[in-house]
Amino acid sequence: IAAVKSFVLTSCRPPLVLRYPRNVPHFSGGSRWFLGATVGVMISDSGGIYPYIGPGVVTRGGGVALTQSTSDPSHGWNVGLQGQSGAAYQLGYSFSDDALFFEMGGGVPGGGSLTGYYVFGPFGESLLKPLFDKFKPRTPIQPAKCH
Repeated sequence: IAAVKSFVLTSCRPPLVLRYPRNVPHFSGGSRWFLGATVGVMISDSGGIYPYIGPGVVTRGGGVALTQSTSDPSHGWNVGLQGQSGAAYQLGYSFSDDALFFEMGGGVPGGGSLTGYYVFGPFGESLLKPLFDKFKPRTPIQPAKCH
């Protein structure tokens, strides 16, 4: 803990803060010809629900993953390279934000995919926001000050 405190006090970068899961859950499935689809739901820190769906090249069979990211959901078209075998990872690109994003978590069975998907939303933000606010830390972690 002392090493972490030292890093936070001397670094000009904000500390890493764990956030709510953003991708709950992610389903994908493929045919024996490696053509398939992905469908899922992302949830923002403010409680917004972002469903998504899209085609892709996927390994045979189906899979499910639960992942988390420090990036906010991006409305519109995204592409992602996903892999999982117990642990699940996704490296993606958002066309609307012109930015890369990374997700990690868990998923079964083992497999991989390259998908393009459209993200809709947000929906239901007013319904989930009170619940999300209830579980937020009372004193936020402050970033280190740079001189």
